[in-house]
This record gives sequence, C-alpha cells and structure tokens, in this order.
Amino acid sequence: MNELEVLRIVTLIEKVYGAFDRAMPDRDDRPFWNTVTHLVRSEYMKKTVTITSLCSVTGLPYATSRRFIRSLISQGLIVRSVRGKSEKTHSLHPSEGMMKAFESYAREMKSIFAEAIGARCPGESEDEYYFGEARASQFVPPNKLTSAAFNRGELQFLVNDDPYFAALRNVWTDFRSNLGSTSSFHPHQCAEMRRELIENSKRAVSRYDIVSVNLSWLGELAESNVIQPIADLLDQSGYASSVADADMKALGQWNGENYGVPIYCSVNTFAARSDVFEEAGLKYPKTFDEVIAAGRKLAGPGRYGIVWDAGPGTPVAQSFMALMAAAGGSPLLARGPRTGLLRKRLQEEELADVIVSDAGHRTLGYMHRLVEISPPTILKSAWDDSLDVFMSGQAAMGYIWSMRATRLEYDIRSLIKARVKYLLQPVAFGGTRASPLSGFLLAIPTNLPKERARLAIEAVGWLISAKSDHQRERGLPMAPRFATDSEMKASSRVLSFIHDLAQKGLLHTQHRPATPRFPQIEAILGDEVHAALRREKDDVSALNSAALRISRLTEKPRTFLDVPNGPFLSVRDHASVRQGVGSAR
Repeated sequence: MNELEVLRIVTLIEKVYGAFDRAMPDRDDRPFWNTVTHLVRSEYMKKTVTITSLCSVTGLPYATSRRFIRSLISQGLIVRSVRGKSEKTHSLHPSEGMMKAFESYAREMKSIFAEAIGARCPGESEDEYYFGEARASQFVPPNKLTSAAFNRGELQFLVNDDPYFAALRNVWTDFRSNLGSTSSFHPHQCAEMRRELIENSKRAVSRYDIVSVNLSWLGELAESNVIQPIADLLDQSGYASSVADADMKALGQWNGENYGVPIYCSVNTFAARSDVFEEAGLKYPKTFDEVIAAGRKLAGPGRYGIVWDAGPGTPVAQSFMALMAAAGGSPLLARGPRTGLLRKRLQEEELADVIVSDAGHRTLGYMHRLVEISPPTILKSAWDDSLDVFMSGQAAMGYIWSMRATRLEYDIRSLIKARVKYLLQPVAFGGTRASPLSGFLLAIPTNLPKERARLAIEAVGWLISAKSDHQRERGLPMAPRFATDSEMKASSRVLSFIHDLAQKGLLHTQHRPATPRFPQIEAILGDEVHAALRREKDDVSALNSAALRISRLTEKPRTFLDVPNGPFLSVRDHASVRQGVGSAR
C-alpha cells in the first residue's frame, strides 16, 4: 500500500464520518480522529504542523485543544521536533507507533470497501489490488476486457521493474476496474527481463500475454521471432489511430514493420540541487570540468558530489554511450537528415571507431573523475540505488532518467522536493547538449495463441488510447496516462523540462546503434568500461578491446593501435593521416 492510497482512504472515511456526524452529532471521539488524520496527511505531504495549526482542526475550544494535544504528546502518540535554528519552535509529528497503527487500519478499510462493492472476494489480500485516486470516466475499461478477466483468465504482463510499470499495474489492479490482480504482473530488472523474453520464446505457448521491450532490443527480438508484428491486430482492434503519430510509430518499427506500441519514453537528465548551489553561490555546470569542480566543492560530511549509473553491465554501458555523445563522440558521426525527434543512429562500424577516438578517451576519463566525487559504492549502483541517494539529500548532482526523476517530487521519502533544477547536458570538446532518449514498447509474444493475442492488443490499445489524455511531447509518450493526479502534478517540473528540450530539438537517440546486435554491444561495453573504472585494465586496453570485440560482431574485424600519448585512431584512420589525406577525429 502506498501513500496515495492511504490519503484516498482518509478522504473517503472523512466523508463517511461527515455523514454519520450529521445524523448523530454528539460523538466524542471526533477530536482524536481529526488530530490523527491531520498528522498522518501532513506527514505524507511533508507539511509542517505546529501546536497552533493542530489545535485548529480538533474541533475543541483552543485551551481544551492544547491540553488534549499535550496529553497525546505525554502518551508518546505525538512527537516534537526542533524547527529552525533558534531551537525555540517545534513541529509535531505522528509517532512511529501511530503511523503503523493507522496504516494497518487503512489496509483493513481498503479490503472492507473492496469487498463491500463486490469487486474482490472475502479474505483476499489487500496487496492484490490498488485503491488510488479517483479517475475520470474514460478510465473505465471496455467490457470485453473485464469479462475476459473472469472468463478466460487474467492477462499476464512481463514488465520492467520501474515506477512507470508500477503505475500501469496500479490502474490494472484497481478494484474499480476488475481487470486483474498484482499477481498478473511480473516485474524484472532489465537484463533479467531480456533473458526471460528469450526463454519465453522457447516455450510451446507463451507464459505472458503482453511484454515490455526496451527500445534498443527491438531489432534483436523482431529478427529472432521473439515478438510478432502487430499492425493487423491493431487494425482489427480499432486502436490503430492511437499510434498514428509518425514519431511514435517509428519507435515501434523494425525494417518498416510495426512490432510494438511505445508506452513511455524516458530522457537522461542532469539534475542539480538548487538549494545547495544557491547556498554555495555556485553557477550550474555546463562542462565536464565544471561538474567535477562543483562536485569537489559541494562534497562534505553526509553529502557526495554526484550520483550516476555506474553499476556493471547495462547501467555503466548506457552511461558511457550517453556521455560519449556529450564528449563530442556520436553526434559527430551521426550523419543524415533529422526526422522528428530522432536522428540517424550510429552504425556498428562507426561505433567501433568512436570508442577508440579522443571522444571515447575523454568519456572514460570523465567517468574516472566522476567516481572520485561519487559515493564509494557507485560502481555497484544503478537506477533506483543512485536515485535513492540523491532523493535522500546525500548528493549535490545526479544523472537521472526522467521516469525515475518524478519520484523526487512525489515520493514520500524524498527530502529534496522542489529543490531540484534540471539542466542541459554538460559537455566537452563540442559535444551535444541534447539529452539521450530511451523507453519501452508493449509487444505481443510470437508464441501467444491468436485468441489471446487479440485480447492482449485490446488491452494495449486501451492503455495507449488517444482518448485517454496520454501525456506526450512532440508525439512521444513522456508520462503515464494512468498516473494519479498527484503524480502528474508533482512530475510537472520534469515534464516541463522535457517539453523545452523537445521544442528546441534537444532529444536524441544517437548514442545507440541501430542494430539487432545492440544487447551484445551493450554487454561488451559493460565489461570493458567497468573493468577500466575498477582499474583492472588501463583505459587504452579497455577501449581497444571493446572496439575489437564490437567489430568482430559485424564480421569486419579490425585492429587498433595502442597510442597512449596521442589520438586514438583505427588502422584505417592512421593510414590516412600518414598519407596526408585525413586527420584524427
């Protein structure tokens, strides 16, 4: 159960109490209820409660209220916390025992409400369904989906383990929709999910009806027959118009065939603590060197300079490719006309050259310096691990993906709400300040029976329907249409920043080669870059090894020179320089 559900329970019970009070106004337990709910709501919403403000909600005369509240403090139900530098003022908070007791009560009430309206069976765990904020009428699913949930079994989802798909699970398992339970959703971390997708394709019948696919896996999974083309299914369902936008359709296409529907896009953002920078009188960094300088100055007891995704495998590989664009790497080689938000991506052979170029060396050198101003566990950290450090106020800056960044504003544990500034990417040597774009598709496994596939596409169509007020920037889905109102409001800072990037043409996919071999390339970079950051390999060896391994994937093997004090050139480039017909990149 999350804080949004608790707040909704509070609102509903308050309405029940109001109706009861109007019928029987002589109740004497209302002051305690008023006090508890005000404290709990304020704690969740990070609002300060003083003894004066709490007195105003008890419903008792002021003097009586003060005595009542002081009695609760003496009983340990309310705790006082020093507020301000003078230590003469205090804020009031519910005790840990009070919070646990109220959350237990809210869970029980949630189950009672669900059972009362007939949406769930008696005795079913409250964790099997969701009770978030009220939604508009268009969120009611079509009858064919709700009836199928009972007649043909719940649809099964294989999804990425992130806040976006947690929101999707919540709308699907809301007891007012009757579509399914939390057991319908099978969340996995990225690498684990890709393995499960491949294993599932070997089964006679798919275990899942709908699967989430990282945009960079599309070529591999389409060519390996793991997922099926869905254009015909969309046409039959009547939802084809929901994905008519050219940019949106392009994200789900491989070789001109539509294999998936983009469900969300995420942008790699550079975030800085506005309060920390203002207090230190520092300007926000625009270059790699300025990031390092700011991180060293702002680090101190209980605070690190920066957090980022540096864990082994996919996280550090993604960071390397994204930072390489900002270091003057991939954008210099990404030739071709621009189409909407998407530029021509690097080809494999281009990537191999870029890795051993000056840009690759600058990128890895910058990553070494980032490690120095990061938490000591940074080489094991990624995604939620890094975000939690930033969210707890223990870092001055961070490279954060936008879909996770929304938690900085609405997560109850965030200590930095309204204190984050989102900035253009810091650069080096003419790199692009545009932000890398990533995301996920919803796709249908090839080995799913036709009847289930038609039902699955109905569900996908409903989730991305144009009628649902899907939050988009330039046609790309940037926020869940099934997010709660509170989440959307809290996310507005991030979405506003992305909107500006889209308007200025500062979103790109240049950091990812358009190839079905991308997962293998990512694995190679994850190995070699992480080995260099661990100081198990020198940078030259790591970069050369990565480039050679990637070039072998293309069946066009090349060798690379070890030039520790000069430009990092391929043999072909080196020959051109010697002949006077080219120059080092």
